[in-house]
Amino acid sequence: MKEENEFATLLNSDVRFTGALHTEESMLIKGEFTHSNIRADSVVISYEGKVHDNLEVNTATVQGEVGGTIVCHDYFSLSKGGRVFGKLKTALLTVDRGGVLNADVQVTQKPRENT
Repeated sequence: MKEENEFATLLNSDVRFTGALHTEESMLIKGEFTHSNIRADSVVISYEGKVHDNLEVNTATVQGEVGGTIVCHDYFSLSKGGRVFGKLKTALLTVDRGGVLNADVQVTQKPRENT
């Protein structure tokens, strides 16, 4: 994983957010997002991070908790201790031992093409 200072957007554990958040860059989420629509190039939900709603990204790593609909165009990774509930659509999927995946999962095996 990248170091904190390598992320374009860092949302610390004291952040509570409701609403839409869009970035073309990478994002590290340590806070809590509810009723949110998040779009980003890549996102890491840290161990203390929680997202409860829609997430659309190219790549994602979940160490914390995500509940809702996740669309991951390229690669999704669920780390040990991470929890995902809801729906997940991704091209490539990795689940570490100890990750909890309780979702309707669709793996397309077709990463989007770089243009």
